[in-house]
Amino acid sequence: MIKWLKKDVFMIESIGVALQYLVKGNKGICFLSDEELSKLWEIEDSEEVATGNMKAMSPWLEEFLKAFIQVFFQSSPEKPLAFVKDTIRCLTLAIESSKVKVIFLSSLKNVYVDEGRPSNLILELASLFVGATGDDSDDFIYNSIEECLKEGDAYDVLYKILVESSDFRSSKFKQVVDLLIGLKSPKDITSLRWRFLCFKMLVVHSMEIFHDGKNIYGIRMLYEIIVTPQDEKSKKVADEIFLETSTILKKESSPSKPGNHQGFVSMITLFLFWSPYHVKAPSHVKADAVSALSLLVSDDPEICLLIPDVVPSILELLDKEDDIQVVKKVLWFIENIVVNLPVKKLLDLHADILRGLSPWLNVSQQNITLKVSATLRIIRHKIRHIPRSMDPQLPKGDNNNNNNNNNNNNL
Repeated sequence: MIKWLKKDVFMIESIGVALQYLVKGNKGICFLSDEELSKLWEIEDSEEVATGNMKAMSPWLEEFLKAFIQVFFQSSPEKPLAFVKDTIRCLTLAIESSKVKVIFLSSLKNVYVDEGRPSNLILELASLFVGATGDDSDDFIYNSIEECLKEGDAYDVLYKILVESSDFRSSKFKQVVDLLIGLKSPKDITSLRWRFLCFKMLVVHSMEIFHDGKNIYGIRMLYEIIVTPQDEKSKKVADEIFLETSTILKKESSPSKPGNHQGFVSMITLFLFWSPYHVKAPSHVKADAVSALSLLVSDDPEICLLIPDVVPSILELLDKEDDIQVVKKVLWFIENIVVNLPVKKLLDLHADILRGLSPWLNVSQQNITLKVSATLRIIRHKIRHIPRSMDPQLPKGDNNNNNNNNNNNNL
């Protein structure tokens, strides 16, 4: 029958109704009225026979449940067939609850995620399972996910649920964040991507529910994305998800109403001085925060104009920071600004940038002075009146020649 169920749409209803009668007769679970049942089911088995029948049928019922779940997801999203839902509910009550949870989670791994889906099918499917566990649908989903995440890998399933169900995101937000942060990051890069995608959904949601600047949940999740990754592969995945998160929040904002995106950038800037796990931000946290801000500037350089505190906060590190890795990250950030900002907007920042860079022209590390000199050349190329005397790599006479050439060009 399972073979027919998967191939013949006209057999689905007949098989579904037959299964409900079969389970009813042996389990005593009523999904049909007594009148309907008395007409269609006249055999009365003893309790002993019924128990034996259920034990013998158990493996097949599990397979039928999996098959009907497939039918459920293939049916119309707006209105899944009622008899399909009735059959799923009936079968879940006839199978051990531990096996029901396993089937529920495994069935979600192949669900296609579509944020525009008109119906929350995952949540609706969960509602068909809850009778077998005594929970409401959100509790059932959370308990299933929690158990599976602790024992193995269910980040992909959790992400699909977060996309599908705004109710679940809201009702279980704090629990899910605490659960995820309490788990060790997976080594498998695919699982890690799903983990970061979960954080993306939850960070965006956190910006919607915390409007007073006390978004500690958002800060803790950003720490996981920005600071926790150690190797190149995990950092690359984290950077991709980080930029996706920024893009979502930016689309919800506008120049006149920066809103959530401004709060997002401000939280990252906070890591320059503080972290949720240290009284004072360690150097590696500062370096990772500057790298994250550099990514944002590369993607949208005008962020540093819309949020005035960003550039001064980073330049301040050049005055106070002894860690050479942090200094290198700051210089990379400044170069990103200089390269990507239009000339007119660079004019608003170049004086502060020059003041921050000038002390680093005379340090002993040659790679630092070369980086500073290269950045100054880019500025000079974009803004002609920058004094060449600030760059010790060039003869001072070149400044006079350049001024003469500029004067001749202006004639």
